[in-house]
Amino acid sequence: MLNLLIIVFTKILLPLTAIVISALALLQKWTFRTDRLFDKYSKLSKFTFELSKQTEDERLEKISKEYGYAAITREKRLSHEERRTLLNMVNPIDGIEEYHKCADYLQINIVGCCFVWKSKRYENKFYRSIIMLIFLIIYVTGAAMLFSPAFYP
Repeated sequence: MLNLLIIVFTKILLPLTAIVISALALLQKWTFRTDRLFDKYSKLSKFTFELSKQTEDERLEKISKEYGYAAITREKRLSHEERRTLLNMVNPIDGIEEYHKCADYLQINIVGCCFVWKSKRYENKFYRSIIMLIFLIIYVTGAAMLFSPAFYP
């Protein structure tokens, strides 16, 4: 009986617990990063706006607008023109969310008010399909290896 409990714990409960903890940690890290940037820049925007009203300084008001744009886009790597282009898209909410998901692969075209691929290879559908297939094979193989102790006692 004790041997059975040890086997169940080590082969089923422990791996499942590790997967759940890893998934929660990853979700928390992703949410924390974007929320932290929003909170930081919105506070800076409010502070610089209040300071610009007290000192009547036009430069501080301009900086408060920049912090506001950075808070809305939740991105600090963009230039002023790129932020304005992102906010002037046909659907800015979807544009901001799509940019966050694919920021490593996309850049913002200021003239065309759209996204363009950073590299020509990303534009190729065949390349993207091969990469997705490779990741799918790795994912399925890893899942099979992870759960193999549960299937083959």
